Amino acid sequence: MTQNGFRDEAPLRLRATRRGRRLDGLAGIVVPALLLLAASAFWLHRIHDSDTSPASIQFEDWTSYFHPTATFIHNELRDHHLPLWNPYSFAGQPFLALHVPGVLYPPNLALLLSFSAERALAIHAVLHLWIAGWFAWLFAARLGLNATARAVVGIVYMFSTPVIASLGITAYLSTEAWLPAILWAVHGLLSELRWRWVGTLGTVVALAFLGGHSQGFVYEMQLAGAYGIFGVFFITERGARKRALGLAACGGLLALGLSAPQLLPALELARGAVRGFQGVTIAQATYGSISLDMLSTGLLGAAFLSEEPTLLQLLVVWPVFGVLLLPLGVFAKAQRLHFVFFVSATLLAGLFMAGLSTPVYEMYYALPLGDFFRVPMRLSFVYMFLAALVTGIAFEGLTDVLARAARPGISALATALLLVIAVDVYTRTARASENLLFEFPAPPAPASLVDALNGHGERRDRAWISASTRGRQHLGVKPGMMNQFFSLPDYEPTMPADYQGFFLKSESSAWHGFLDLEPDPRAAPQRPLRKLLDLMSVRYYIARESAARTPGGLRAYRNTGMIGQPRPMGEFLLLERPNAVPRSYAVRCNRFEPDFHAAMRSLESSDFHPLTEAVVTGPVPPAGSIAARLNRPCTQRQASDDVVVITSYEPEEVRLHAICTTSCLVVLTDLYYPGWRVSVDGEERAVERVNALFRGVHLDAGSHEVVYRFAPGSFRLGLLLCCAALLIAVFIGTSSRLDARILLGAQST
Repeated sequence: MTQNGFRDEAPLRLRATRRGRRLDGLAGIVVPALLLLAASAFWLHRIHDSDTSPASIQFEDWTSYFHPTATFIHNELRDHHLPLWNPYSFAGQPFLALHVPGVLYPPNLALLLSFSAERALAIHAVLHLWIAGWFAWLFAARLGLNATARAVVGIVYMFSTPVIASLGITAYLSTEAWLPAILWAVHGLLSELRWRWVGTLGTVVALAFLGGHSQGFVYEMQLAGAYGIFGVFFITERGARKRALGLAACGGLLALGLSAPQLLPALELARGAVRGFQGVTIAQATYGSISLDMLSTGLLGAAFLSEEPTLLQLLVVWPVFGVLLLPLGVFAKAQRLHFVFFVSATLLAGLFMAGLSTPVYEMYYALPLGDFFRVPMRLSFVYMFLAALVTGIAFEGLTDVLARAARPGISALATALLLVIAVDVYTRTARASENLLFEFPAPPAPASLVDALNGHGERRDRAWISASTRGRQHLGVKPGMMNQFFSLPDYEPTMPADYQGFFLKSESSAWHGFLDLEPDPRAAPQRPLRKLLDLMSVRYYIARESAARTPGGLRAYRNTGMIGQPRPMGEFLLLERPNAVPRSYAVRCNRFEPDFHAAMRSLESSDFHPLTEAVVTGPVPPAGSIAARLNRPCTQRQASDDVVVITSYEPEEVRLHAICTTSCLVVLTDLYYPGWRVSVDGEERAVERVNALFRGVHLDAGSHEVVYRFAPGSFRLGLLLCCAALLIAVFIGTSSRLDARILLGAQST
């Protein structure tokens, strides 16, 4: 008691504060454990133990891309090197720069180093479901929502159709899972002005980027930027706004540094990629829009859908009671401004996904970066996260109204509503996961086939995989990566554009590497393949025996210059193409052309003979150089007697032994790409661009050791920036003085 007879409430408040901290600490252990249990149970129930017919539910992106790339990363890490280059597709690919495989994404590295590709991808899926749900809970907690409202936000986003459908598209899930974490970090930074939040924001933004989904990352950054502007005015105190903007900028710079080893190579590729900086037309960009009818029906919940809703419809379906609870969001007094912001953002996101049905997408398309991406429905994960937040705040408003009305049983009612929402959301995962029964795409190729293609380590010729052989039950879609032999064609959305120019007569922004011996007349027109395959050292043709006996199979052999008796290799046949050039060889004559297109015209001319001469792209060399001595008309039509042998072949290092009786140009039919360097007898030389697509080096007469190494400057610079960013992050994480100075500065202001 105090002297005036009233009870001193300070000890009571102190005990209440301690009790609240104990409860928060308990929730910090129990809630993530429950969410992890829920993610694991979902995987076991919907995916692992699913009894749906495998024939009808194969998920294409999983089998055609993410499982093969994960297998390649696993094999490379097992051999103790980071996969910067993939030599097994076409004439090679800058694998790290592709970004989509997520080579530098820490969870990918840890899982694929520790487990097989199949198990790593399964753990990855469960882990990222948990990340999405847990950070959604944490962000809702920062907004001040009660425990049941937080659970609504976490469960609705975690089991939303966009997230579940992304389980088979690893890069999408890797990026989308971090959206709540980014907003959580933005709120923490703007409300507390602590340097630890700078480190947190930089880290989660970098993780979202390294996940591999560039389009989703851009959408996340745009939402985070809008929320940051909102937060500067409505979360940060007036006198600390400049300081908050400065800290946010530091967080952005830290994210750039942490992601630089991936970002810089990806930008290097994007300058010359099939889908790079050139953008797409608005007609191409709006492919994959959501109709306004779907959006309006989705607001009403699953009960208003047809008996068999499509996956597209389910992408925008709100949780049960979501719209009915919506007006109650204004009664959540502490979250009222956030409620207005999130409702507005949800509306804009929905109109964006409607494509050309509204002016919103056209205005977005006109903005910087607006014409980079296709398929507006890919914003659906942002839309459903916003819907989860709006529903959670409305749920908070409901409990506030009931509390003010002194209605009994508020907790029981809130729990019952939470269970109804959870059951509704989880029930829809059955339809959303129908396409996600993960079967791994193909059995290993017969050892006899792999040995024949690799020439027992001597020649390493390439093989053309027939369309009948690329099926899921045979060699898969990326057989070279899966079996470590050199093959084409291959599926790769972001490959270097030089491949497109080499094989196609016109540009096609949607070209993903598909080629056929008898091209589809509706597709972009191909150049005649026979000579191009010869130039790329495609010595073999692989077909299924059953398909090879058909008239179409026989016609394909004739079209590509096959001769000789087919060799049986298990269920496959192997045929040889005798006119294919060796993987590495020497010529004694050069033609010089100023650019890629001129080089292609020269290669297609009837008087070009690849075993005796080569086309070098670039200016005519100065007099007296080896290249100048070889710049002459070629009179002979037979290969020289010079000898070139591949003595060692690794993805990032190729060693050749060359014996030239006179000056020569040694050609390696691997892709010419920035970052490849060559040394001759230990001396650095210039890498020539040969025959439009490949690498070469000029040699004097004599015996020489030629070594190609892939050491891209973009990656090395990125590593330096990343190391600096890591040191800064460690300093920020361990420094309390910085936070103290910031807080004192804010208080004095």
